[in-house]
Amino acid sequence: MTPRDLIADAGPDPGDRGPVVRALQEYLQGQGFALGLDGIYGPQTTRCVRLWQLLRLGREYVDEGTLAACMMIVEYTQPEPEDHEAAAALIATLPPSIIAADDYDPIWPTLAQMRADCALVQPVDRDDLIAWVAVWLLTQGISETRQNRGPWVDVLIALGGGDYEAADPWCARFVAACRGLSNWLRPDELRDYPRTGSAARTWIACPERDRLEREEAAWLAGSIGGAFVRARTSAPVWHREVILRGEPMQGHTGIVVDLEADGFTAVAGNSSGQGHSAGSGSVALEVLSPTSGHALRAWERLVGIAHTSEIDA
Repeated sequence: MTPRDLIADAGPDPGDRGPVVRALQEYLQGQGFALGLDGIYGPQTTRCVRLWQLLRLGREYVDEGTLAACMMIVEYTQPEPEDHEAAAALIATLPPSIIAADDYDPIWPTLAQMRADCALVQPVDRDDLIAWVAVWLLTQGISETRQNRGPWVDVLIALGGGDYEAADPWCARFVAACRGLSNWLRPDELRDYPRTGSAARTWIACPERDRLEREEAAWLAGSIGGAFVRARTSAPVWHREVILRGEPMQGHTGIVVDLEADGFTAVAGNSSGQGHSAGSGSVALEVLSPTSGHALRAWERLVGIAHTSEIDA
């Protein structure tokens, strides 16, 4: 069964089960989303449907109760010459040792494709664009080949202002890279942002006017596109208060991409999908919510959402 087969009939809704749901999951998996093929339209499938719509159609088209939007066949255009030229200009800012390495060759046309995809979707504002970039990177299946290293990982660390040869922990570098790529995609609407390798300093260095503390972030759509900052889930809850006082503390960060009931969905680097990874990290989807399990532990340690300031181009 293909997506075209599904268009002629009503699509499944959250909670449904069966082969049509499995076909949807297979389609989303082929689009770069990591999810199981259990034939159950559960929370993870719902999230991926919404994120696919953001990525391919733009957020204004999202309709959770309709599969038809997700199953539409989207016509892709090849990157234009100027997209390749812009990607080459971005690449030229990276360390020569990255540019010269054969392992990185597939990344360059992929960055050109990012420009072409973004031109089609045209995110509605800068915060939406930052969320779009994070979801786009999520679909590239980025993982470490060894701890804090790997072709895409090295590029993200370098774009985020870090030292990839020193194998920098990269969750905060991922946030900086997303924001830097948003400036690259829309240079006429530049935003300033903290360039730091520390999750806590992502919050501390953010102007106070651009912060949303935890109690605000839960219900404001303005959280989308910001960077969540929290203490480690393996650390005591009071570590959150230390960061709120303006003192650095080990933590974790990523980009908020969607609201999630009374919490939110985020995309994070150096992540296991359940938070910061001490072993093999990836670009992964995370949920922070005052519900249960890891989402609750993450929520209890959440400091807030750090946005960015508009600056003159």
